[in-house]
Amino acid sequence: MKIDLFGPVRVRGNNSVAQPTAPKQRQLAALLALRPNKLVTKDLIISELWQHSPPPSMTTTAQTYIYKLRKLLAEHSEARSGKELIKTHDPGYILTVDESQIDVFRFRVLARRARELSRERPETAAVVLREALGHLTEPPLVDVPLGPVLQIDAAQLAEEAISMVELRIELDMRLGRHQELVSELRSLVARHPLREWFHYHLILALARSGRRSEALQAYDRLRRTMREELGIDPQPLAERLQRVVLDGNDELLDPRLVPHALVGADR
Repeated sequence: MKIDLFGPVRVRGNNSVAQPTAPKQRQLAALLALRPNKLVTKDLIISELWQHSPPPSMTTTAQTYIYKLRKLLAEHSEARSGKELIKTHDPGYILTVDESQIDVFRFRVLARRARELSRERPETAAVVLREALGHLTEPPLVDVPLGPVLQIDAAQLAEEAISMVELRIELDMRLGRHQELVSELRSLVARHPLREWFHYHLILALARSGRRSEALQAYDRLRRTMREELGIDPQPLAERLQRVVLDGNDELLDPRLVPHALVGADR
């Protein structure tokens, strides 16, 4: 049995796929699956599902959702009953599965391995990262109503995912793949216009590809976006990158350098 949390919440057996039908049932499934083998209290469940307006039947309704989840999991696993998978443990419930059965935790294992490899073995790290990012075909919890607990979980997952995209881009830059990255970085800049990191790397990738006029245009777009949206200028690194591009300093545009190596370019 596998549980998917990237994209729609799904339970996969050997030859089957199913989804919890009710929105709050999916919400409860996500809450448990993000805390495997840990006690999820009834108070936390009630807070997530109903926030400040729990119905009088909240306890019975939560128990019904647990019953349906047990049935769903048992149908797609080798467990003899759903009670083996979701155990009652006062004052709440514990989802008893191996973390490797949940896509979020498989992603995290690969991401951690890639970070460990990134300094000494960038090519291997990039391969591991591509495998990790293969789990991210869709954003996390796309079909789940997000209460106060899952809002935090979803934001953390989204940040973890984008951090791994950044690491993979940084590794590809170190490996001299700047030309191949330009199109992807343009797309990332469009999707995350206030995330300066992507702008920096687009400027650098364009410059290292011999497209200096486009690199300067990319800097101008960053500066205009930051001023129009936030009323501030970009971080000093962007201006230093612009200066390096204007000066045509080939040494500082060496693909073996990562962007933070340019911080002292004007000293």
